Amino acid sequence: MKNRLLTLACGTLFLASCSDKPTTHTKDTSAQKPSSEVAQKKVTELPSRISFNEHIQPILSASCYHCHGPDSGTRFPEDEPLRLDQEKGVFSVRESGKPVIIKGDPDNSFLLQLMESPDPDVVMPPHPSKSPHGKIMDPSEIAMVRQWIKEGAEFEAHWAYIAPEKEPLPAIQSKDWARTPIDHFIASKFEEAGLKPNGDQDKARLLRRLNFDLTGLPPTAEEAKSFLNDKRDSETVYQEKVDQLLKTDAYAEHFSRHWLDVARYADTHGIHIDNYRSIWPYRDWVINAFKSNMPFDQFTREQIAGDMMPNATIEQKIASGFHRCLPTTGEGGAIAEEYDVIYAQDRVDTTSSAWLGLTAGCAACHDHKFDAISTKENYQLTAFFRNTTMTALDRNSATHPPNILISTDEDRTRYENIDKDIKTAEEAYKKYKSEHETQFQTWLKSEKKTDNSDVAKDALVMKLQLTSKSKGLVDTSGKTYKSKKPLEWVSSPDGEAVLFNAQNNINLGNVGDFENDDHFSFGAWIKNPGKNRAGIISKMDIENSYRGYDIYAENGKIAVHLIHAFPQNHVKVTTKKALPDNEWNHVSSPTEDRRKSGA
Repeated sequence: MKNRLLTLACGTLFLASCSDKPTTHTKDTSAQKPSSEVAQKKVTELPSRISFNEHIQPILSASCYHCHGPDSGTRFPEDEPLRLDQEKGVFSVRESGKPVIIKGDPDNSFLLQLMESPDPDVVMPPHPSKSPHGKIMDPSEIAMVRQWIKEGAEFEAHWAYIAPEKEPLPAIQSKDWARTPIDHFIASKFEEAGLKPNGDQDKARLLRRLNFDLTGLPPTAEEAKSFLNDKRDSETVYQEKVDQLLKTDAYAEHFSRHWLDVARYADTHGIHIDNYRSIWPYRDWVINAFKSNMPFDQFTREQIAGDMMPNATIEQKIASGFHRCLPTTGEGGAIAEEYDVIYAQDRVDTTSSAWLGLTAGCAACHDHKFDAISTKENYQLTAFFRNTTMTALDRNSATHPPNILISTDEDRTRYENIDKDIKTAEEAYKKYKSEHETQFQTWLKSEKKTDNSDVAKDALVMKLQLTSKSKGLVDTSGKTYKSKKPLEWVSSPDGEAVLFNAQNNINLGNVGDFENDDHFSFGAWIKNPGKNRAGIISKMDIENSYRGYDIYAENGKIAVHLIHAFPQNHVKVTTKKALPDNEWNHVSSPTEDRRKSGA
């Protein structure tokens, strides 16, 4: 991971200074011997093997890459630019007839001669007295470069492209101290630094450290007491405690936090007014993945493309929520096309850093200066994330589409079967309707009026029969209502009936106070008022944007309003045909969840 330091700014090296007027040195100084003052200076002991990625590239990055690195805009000399970040540039024969580095021959390598030169006019990077970007290299760095060249100046691919290999255990003196393979590497570094490890910690502190490492929480008093009083072999007790903690929810939640940071998880959208985002099932999926010790290849595939896997399960679809954790906006002034690009780049950046070990985002503006990604390749990667149906603007919605309904574990089986149950019920309904259609039409033509109150008895909220002046305004439950003015009664086919005018109505109070997700029906028997406009049933909050519902006659037709806020959010439905004049008709409006129609 040390190689990530390569993104730091750096100085200059070889053939040119970084001053406004670079001076090109064409004289070959290969016959000059390294300065004894530099060569004989004591340096720290060098590693047994010099690695380009671990040891050399950080030195070249800090001292040379500004003028001889990946940035073509600052590269020198102009007539024969030199690149020290690429093997081809280092070993290509130059105008002098030689490459700047000769493998295995540091004394005749021009690069090292310039580094070791005592002449302020020749040394590279430029001497501080000659350039504002100048610096004096540490002798240990020069010794590292010399040893690397002597070993053959082997370059390495970007560390992210090198498959990890199991290293042999280093030889150590304190063999009795090392209990596990990793202890050998720790002991080796201790011995190199002349240090000795501390003795074993007491059991109480060891338990505390273990708990914090695996769960982020201290042990309880009961857990500490049980651990300290266990008289069995301490190694056995310790291993059992490790296994126990690895099975806890606390362990899964603790380690999930780190991954959720990588996934940029949040319960809000992140931009604009930062509204709530309902994406917690993905968080729970990550926790369950750690708790079940999910294999990393499965952990990877399901988050990258779980929804695209053959016969994807609901859990695999949830896993792809990794790509929905990005910050989004619902701001009115945002340009959708611009944010589509921003979102695709965000997904490339996150996927690249999480799984590829690369910082792809730099290539959004220019070819990457350190990671092997061109600008073209970066935008080729974004293409994989441009096939979503997700709109750029989230409308501040907690369930910004596309989304899926996640049932609880208890309801999962029922939810999986409910579509079949609905289909069975629909087929039964169609069969019943077909078998009884002739009977229904015969009844319909008979003009008989049947009281079917018992059919809906359990669901009936209120039934008010306006057919008897003597009985008055009393519903079937015995509740009495009042009219605004005395009612006018007239005769009708079923007895008496109320004749309404614009100045009169019956107040039903809070009856019919439904929510927008309730299913309900309302209706009445009426004699068509012709071309007049007349309200039949109305339940509205006039001061609150007319929120509510009504059914009324309009130019001989029947209309229904379902209103959340008038006029910007409402539904109005009107019959296509007008009712016959001077005839009695039953008008009714069944409703379902009004949210489905936006009201």
